[in-house]
Amino acid sequence: MAVSIGVRKPFEMEQRACESGPRVFEMRSATCKPLLTISLLSFAAETVIVGGAMKTYEDPVVVEQAYRAPIETVWNAITKADQMRQWYFGNIATFEPEVGFETRFDVECADRVFPHVWKVTEAEAPARLVYDWSYDGYAGKSFVAFELSEQEGLTALRLTQTVTDDFSDDRAEFTRESCVEGWKWFIEDSLKMYLEQ
Repeated sequence: MAVSIGVRKPFEMEQRACESGPRVFEMRSATCKPLLTISLLSFAAETVIVGGAMKTYEDPVVVEQAYRAPIETVWNAITKADQMRQWYFGNIATFEPEVGFETRFDVECADRVFPHVWKVTEAEAPARLVYDWSYDGYAGKSFVAFELSEQEGLTALRLTQTVTDDFSDDRAEFTRESCVEGWKWFIEDSLKMYLEQ
């Protein structure tokens, strides 16, 4: 589902990073007054919000990347809180790759707070980690699977996010496009730079 919003005044697009997370786009008027802070595409006189929120009937989001690092090093980067803070979310207080472990932390983006709630459901070191992911106070749930394998001297990571309860359409941060871009930034850019520095 696409929503069109007519824009008649000149505007600028500014790409900026949210605290500890992926990039978002902010549209400002010529006087720099914020108009929208969402994932969007802009066309001369019109702005289109791309897609609706992630739904259970959609295919999972999948992002893959290979790293020049041993599998144990990549496993540690995705399971040890001190390392996760370096490339993932800077405010993860604690994390344990143990079934049943739960954690919660807030991520602020623009004027919103997203309370992240994770619960580990599978942990098979150093090959597979799965946790439920929801946002306290927002509709929608998913689970995220990190699968690691060794391939020709590299470690391959396959990230899969599967929606189990539909996300609300009233938040652009929950669109598939926003999710894909966020995971690409984390897996293809941030984690790669961290591991290969």
